[in-house]
Amino acid sequence: MRLDSDNYPTEDILEQIRQWKGTANALLDAVIDIWPHYGTTTDSTVRGGSTRRVVLVTGGWSGCEDLVDALRTTLVWTLAWSESSSGGRHVLELPHALAGFDLTPMVRPTRHVRGDVRQLVDAAVGGGISRQQARALISRIYAAPRL
Repeated sequence: MRLDSDNYPTEDILEQIRQWKGTANALLDAVIDIWPHYGTTTDSTVRGGSTRRVVLVTGGWSGCEDLVDALRTTLVWTLAWSESSSGGRHVLELPHALAGFDLTPMVRPTRHVRGDVRQLVDAAVGGGISRQQARALISRIYAAPRL
């Protein structure tokens, strides 16, 4: 993915993010790789090495805001969003146990699915979930009605 000549994401890039085909880690890597220099990113590991923490700061620049808006429509955002604050600072924390799962493309789940998502994240953070249980929860999430 490449930005246009003015360092703005093209509609094609935004659509690729919205309809991402791949893992959660690969999506975060792709967004970091194309993040315009008008904003900043940091990528680290927290919680004793069990969680990837990505901080995206837009600085209010519209190109960065467009990338965040596209990312917000993904299941990766739903699973990993931790906080947002003024100045366009967004913190995503993705448990390593979920990083390799193909969680996209999916628009934000409806409210009744959020419990399944939260259960999946909580279990992954605590290490109390098997791959089979995670796959079953992900299947329920994918089967839910889309917005």
